[in-house]
Amino acid sequence: MENIQAMTDAEVLFIRKDDVASLAKQKLLWATFLRIVAEREYVELEQRVFDLQRLSVKERYAALVLWSA
Repeated sequence: MENIQAMTDAEVLFIRKDDVASLAKQKLLWATFLRIVAEREYVELEQRVFDLQRLSVKERYAALVLWSA
């Protein structure tokens, strides 16, 4: 399990991978939700790779500053 540090008090919930797979097999809505999450994560990863190849260091830093503002 990863180490997680919260900036405020928080309750962290997690679900085991095999439980997620079981839910996806039993409930169509869960399978759809998981597919949408996976698609969004893939698009974000693809964008990061594209930006690393296309943008200069200064451009990537500027995008980071704008994103975190």
